[in-house]
Amino acid sequence: LLQSLYQRTYRDELTGIPGRLAYDEAIRQLGKRFSVAVVSIDQLTQYANTHGKSVSEQILKLVAPRVQAACTDGQIFRATGEELTLLFPGKSTTETLHTLETIRKTAEAISLFLRGSDRVRETYRGTTKAGGRDRELPITLSIGVAEKLTDSATLSLVIKSAYLALYEAKGIGGNVVKRGPPASVPTR
Repeated sequence: LLQSLYQRTYRDELTGIPGRLAYDEAIRQLGKRFSVAVVSIDQLTQYANTHGKSVSEQILKLVAPRVQAACTDGQIFRATGEELTLLFPGKSTTETLHTLETIRKTAEAISLFLRGSDRVRETYRGTTKAGGRDRELPITLSIGVAEKLTDSATLSLVIKSAYLALYEAKGIGGNVVKRGPPASVPTR
């Protein structure tokens, strides 16, 4: 009963990865030095618009555990809608780049196929052929990462910087990891 309650409380219902409550708990324990990365599936909105919300949710459900498995030295959460948030306590952006590139390449290697109008299935590229009516749904990730450099930088400034990097990554076509500008208190 306790384990079931914990799962429902701390795990995201759709993806099975830690959710908002676990994220809130983790950010309280970050310390003075950390990096935050925001991961977004480049094609998710397009697939939702073309095939419906059910298809985009299935894609997120299939991709999130792969991102979690590839994230060897950070913590992953689904704190908001379509993005995944990664926390790297005690790490700089430079120290996280290898892990983030691994995550990006892992997602790029996944083959998703749409069977019929609403069922997504997964294979690894090159291992299984698609059925005659299956349509491939290629996916790539854009990742924005930022770090806390000064004591005056707050978590919200670091997150804002990571989102700015994510938007820059998406703006140049996606499938890339970008570092955000240094998070600092704006001067007046």
